[in-house]
Amino acid sequence: MQPATTPWPRRASLALLALVSLAGPFAPAAPARPADGGPEDPDRDGDGLPDFQELHKYGTDPARADSDGDGIPDGGWDERREYAYTVRTVVRVLKPVDVAAANDDFQDARLLADHDDWVELEVVHYPLGTAGEAIGADPGWRDRLEPVAAYLESTPTSCFDADMAATLAAELRDKGVDPATADDRTLAVAAARRLMERSEFADGFTTFLADYRDGRPVVPPDLKDYARERERKDGLRLEDQWQRELLARGMFEQRVHGSCTSSAIYLCGGLRAAGVPTRIVLSIPLVDANDPDQLALVERGIRHHGVRATTLKGLRGLVGSWASHTFNEVWVDGRWRRLNYTRLGQPILDDGLYGLTTHVLTVADWSEARMGRTVGRRQALQLRDDVFRTANPYATLEVTDEFGEHAEIANPPVEEPGPLTQVTIARAFWVASPERPEHAGVSGVDLENDRLHVVLWADVRDVPLEGRLLDDFWNAVPKAFRLVGADGERVPAQAVRGFWWGKHDSEPYLYYLLRLTPADRARLGPGTSWELLPGEPSFDGEPRFVVAEDVRLRVD
Repeated sequence: MQPATTPWPRRASLALLALVSLAGPFAPAAPARPADGGPEDPDRDGDGLPDFQELHKYGTDPARADSDGDGIPDGGWDERREYAYTVRTVVRVLKPVDVAAANDDFQDARLLADHDDWVELEVVHYPLGTAGEAIGADPGWRDRLEPVAAYLESTPTSCFDADMAATLAAELRDKGVDPATADDRTLAVAAARRLMERSEFADGFTTFLADYRDGRPVVPPDLKDYARERERKDGLRLEDQWQRELLARGMFEQRVHGSCTSSAIYLCGGLRAAGVPTRIVLSIPLVDANDPDQLALVERGIRHHGVRATTLKGLRGLVGSWASHTFNEVWVDGRWRRLNYTRLGQPILDDGLYGLTTHVLTVADWSEARMGRTVGRRQALQLRDDVFRTANPYATLEVTDEFGEHAEIANPPVEEPGPLTQVTIARAFWVASPERPEHAGVSGVDLENDRLHVVLWADVRDVPLEGRLLDDFWNAVPKAFRLVGADGERVPAQAVRGFWWGKHDSEPYLYYLLRLTPADRARLGPGTSWELLPGEPSFDGEPRFVVAEDVRLRVD
């Protein structure tokens, strides 16, 4: 099963100082953007490194410009790595790319080469930094919003109006959070959670397809045939799909959202409606997992056992897929903080999010990226070239790591998990049932009306959630199930379309999909309850599903 650009269903997500985009008339204007720490991000020792980043990223002394006394200020490109563990990459990325914003609380980046359609970057990652853990709550934040006021406005895709703001405020007050008085951290987290609670996943295709004219989405001329085919296949007019996937106000009104990019647009508009300054961030995996040579760069170049294991674990599940991830940044406690769906403080190193990620773009509104001209065009037309040979619009050339000479970094060995031989099903419920968690979406299935598919929710306490192990298990496990009624009647069902796994609110999940034929579904009478029996392994040691004793499938 192939992950996509979101931790929802796992399927196959400005100029050097601003947005590096396509040359010529399609280059968007670079929006004004405050520094990550605002106009008064302190740098007490004047070494060019903000105090916050010296404490939580570089490990240098914020009170000394030359922490090791070697005559070179801490702000030097290589000097700043001497008190930290870092991973360095050289990567080529299809435009648009935001070099300035790629220098954040988790990484440093500089431009090595600027070509017509792509750039080559040197990126230094700080995977063990603690910026994501150092998030306070500011009760007086409303008096200090002038530097980020632009990120409170309704914009072409992150759009909202007074009615949307009033509705969301009322819903938050019903949850015990008053948007008029809550501190910034409380409001950001509560608003994100409420926005996701009130919305269901609905698959779409337009976030990377659209270009924009006068602030409105349009389809580039050479993608119109692709758009028409998707309209025919999905049975939904393009304008209607935009309201369900690309425009925040439409998603709020219809209570739906799409993939990670759609979700980031929706959250950007919704959080701004709640009064939280918000913007949109695009990240990519450390390497293209479709290229074995790039995976080998990670295996050879990262010597920190834990970082290597986490990175490879996140990458192995991406083989065969087009993978990027779009999320948000919110202005909390005087800095831009990463918000991944409802997780405030998303780290750069996370086995549930591609292992180790590279931040490549930040925009105030998704329309600024004009992805229909670049990444979306390449994907829709399945373009390949000598620079980007696979489905992904990025290619990593070098991966190395460094243990800073003044850093005290433990590097214990990591034991690799063995083969996965058993998965226990802890719950079973219909896709359209209210029991289905709000984040458990299944693309291509009508989540509100489907009557044929059952979600098999797994107990993940002893399951290593690694794509390679889950793939091997799925490929080998017997997929036949039986539903057994109270009178002994048996109805067959089949596990289909692999598995979905990830984290939601930092909690891991794993689930599979079971399907009945229409004729067999008709045999399940209303008000009945069915025992779920998996197929038996055909030989000792064959992987198998196990169903917990209290699991029953109810038919309403």
